[in-house]
Amino acid sequence: MTALHPGDCAVVLIDLQVSSVAATSTRSPAQVRAAAGALADLAQLWRMPLLITCGLKPGPGAALITEITSAAEKSTLIERTTVDAFDTAEFTDAVGRLRRSTLLTAGVALPAVTVIEPSTN
Repeated sequence: MTALHPGDCAVVLIDLQVSSVAATSTRSPAQVRAAAGALADLAQLWRMPLLITCGLKPGPGAALITEITSAAEKSTLIERTTVDAFDTAEFTDAVGRLRRSTLLTAGVALPAVTVIEPSTN
């Protein structure tokens, strides 16, 4: 196993909105919220770039979970209209600009992760 180095990592949080997290079935909403909050805190602690993407926020259930809202204020937030984050050019461009080979990702209903470049972990 390769060790992770903060200078080579970025954190990407996908679709961690109140209504999406409440509907999860693979983990309890409490576990998802705690894990996402811990990952956002880790990004801040180790000064890793943090990129957050979510669907457009038309109502109260679409707000980001509170465990990541303070981190969201200090990160890049990309709202999108597509289901798959990697189908949004603004998001894929932002990931590419991170210039990190390791992406630590967390999200709800993530389809198979789309590899941006073969060297990305």
